Amino acid sequence: MNGITDEAIMERVQSGALDELTELFDRYQGRIYTFFLRQCRQAALAEDLCQSVFERVIKYRQSYRVENPFRTWIYQIARNLYKDHLRKNSALFSDYTDVEALPQDMRNSVASAAEREQREALYEALEQLPPERKELLVMSKFQGLKYEEISEITGMTVAAIKVNVHRGLKQLRTLYFATS
Repeated sequence: MNGITDEAIMERVQSGALDELTELFDRYQGRIYTFFLRQCRQAALAEDLCQSVFERVIKYRQSYRVENPFRTWIYQIARNLYKDHLRKNSALFSDYTDVEALPQDMRNSVASAAEREQREALYEALEQLPPERKELLVMSKFQGLKYEEISEITGMTVAAIKVNVHRGLKQLRTLYFATS
């Protein structure tokens, strides 16, 4: 199935071939998990949210339009799910992030203490950005989505995205050097 497009697979899923969703899961599970991990920095929560995305893909499969890119549609689901999660749990969140609570494999993946400090400073700076700018930076710089795809996901114009990403990077740079 590797040569088949995401859209063709999703069309089959819409027709009732739910077992074909496995291929889409294989293609997108890591990306969606990473998207959530960069947003919330909690591995267990990222896993739960990722699972919920694929549950929603099944639940709302008939709302997908084959003429639109599947990648855009699944990121819209992920984004909406995360916003719902934040809204429902807003009282549970604070600005404090415990670096020790990061997954062990994430902490071990950084080779040197200097790299760990730089990564920690980057995440601390990223946490200080307004949620909208953080989300745009995560989608564009960490997830590799194109501005046009982000536009379809968020409903913002490409020009507005470019401006906000530029301003977000500038603000991130200032925050990063203030914390490092």
